[in-house]
Amino acid sequence: MASMFTELRRIKNTTRLGEAVLSPAWDVIRGLRRRTIQDDGGVLRSVTRLSDKHKSALATAYAYRARAEIALDVACAYPGGDYFEFGSAGLCTFRSFLAAFDINSGHTKGFPDTRFYAFDIFGNPDQGSGPPVNERSFFEGWRATQGANDPELLLTPYGPLKHRCILVSGYYQDTLNESLKSKLRGEQRKIGFAFLDCNLDSSYRLVFDFLLDVIGSNKMFIYLDEYLMDHPVAALYQKFAADVKRRHKLTSIYVRNAGSFGALFCLMPGLD
Repeated sequence: MASMFTELRRIKNTTRLGEAVLSPAWDVIRGLRRRTIQDDGGVLRSVTRLSDKHKSALATAYAYRARAEIALDVACAYPGGDYFEFGSAGLCTFRSFLAAFDINSGHTKGFPDTRFYAFDIFGNPDQGSGPPVNERSFFEGWRATQGANDPELLLTPYGPLKHRCILVSGYYQDTLNESLKSKLRGEQRKIGFAFLDCNLDSSYRLVFDFLLDVIGSNKMFIYLDEYLMDHPVAALYQKFAADVKRRHKLTSIYVRNAGSFGALFCLMPGLD
């Protein structure tokens, strides 16, 4: 069981900024081009002729498609408000939501005030107060190579939506602070979708505490990328959902999975 979770985590964490790569499969994905998982009448075809790298790349691509489906599901009935993403190395899922938002073009025009926030260290583990001592090796693994691409360059193809994006670089204990909370409250911002890919239980805890203080009583979606993988993450969410119910009168409703790792929920008002 432990080895299965290890493999799922390896597949899930595939990319970081620029040329620094967490998974050896990531560079193969680009080479696959149109090659996808094939089936005959719903029965998956054999992949015995593929190399291990290609098999891993297919699995990685599937994981990203699963997250892209989450983005499309939320965007097709978006409740309005801002998009907040916690854990945005490579801006992969961030870009998927921008595209999903734009595909539903009525949202682009109908929600002209929607902003898109991405919170990450963006390849620089040396900034701010730094990570806790016992987590330093984890964050060091996300260090970008010298001369890595500016993440904002990845947003250029998304046209005017790029100008609505706010990339917040730093550790959560530094960036999810009282100043940001006050700013969001002062501007009466609301959150329509929170996408959490935090990896560490401690990071999830910081994000849940932040969200609990800034969300209101409006409908919103929340996705947890490790919900079906790690018992502590599920336990933290259950506590968060209970606190949200008590403080904001929102009821957590399970919507769907992403592969066998993530889960999407809707926080719905009016179900007391």
